[in-house]
Amino acid sequence: MDEPQPPEIEDILAELQEDARGRIKEELLPGERLLWAARSEQDPFRVSGYVLNLVLLLSFAGGSVILFRQVGLADRAGPPRNVDLLVALGVVCGIAAVISGIFLLSSLKGAINTRWTRSQHLYAITNRRVILRTPTFDRQGIEVRAIDLHTVGNIHRTEYPGRLGTLTFSVEGPGPKPSVVDPEHGVVEPFDSYRLEKIPDIRRVELLLRQTAAECRAQRADAPAPRDLA
Repeated sequence: MDEPQPPEIEDILAELQEDARGRIKEELLPGERLLWAARSEQDPFRVSGYVLNLVLLLSFAGGSVILFRQVGLADRAGPPRNVDLLVALGVVCGIAAVISGIFLLSSLKGAINTRWTRSQHLYAITNRRVILRTPTFDRQGIEVRAIDLHTVGNIHRTEYPGRLGTLTFSVEGPGPKPSVVDPEHGVVEPFDSYRLEKIPDIRRVELLLRQTAAECRAQRADAPAPRDLA
């Protein structure tokens, strides 16, 4: 019987958008074969997390409008009574409404930034390496990390609903660990582990990573040692 052929690169990239396909292809080395590629799945947008801020904003804004309306009615009705108190309460409610609006806009902006950042996470597994494309700390650029499969150590799986999950794996072997510079603080932090965050078909990808990493280690173990040059 003929052995099953590995899937074609276009079949693997079929579910990715055109720009992501091009970025993955650009990272492949000559002779390297793509086995899997995917983008991080975005978390669903949950309106429930902003209901309280929205209720507070509308309540304070409505209260401020009602209080200032009462001030106008009091001025037309005759000699002002407690107008200063109504004005003070209206101002307080207006300030509270502005603060609530700022918090709401800040929360929405943070959620949008998080979703955009997650959408830029792109991962691939080849017959040689694990490739991770992720935004930099300041979101001004893209950082590409490539980890040789034979250095992949322990693998940990975290599962989420919908067959999504995160794979965390350590890097083993001699030599310095890969590192990254924090653009805000300028600190070089060594990476002892890497994460493929919120990827689909998590169990299938975990099995693929374990098998290909084991095959690479076996190939390196069977490879003849290089001879010393005279």
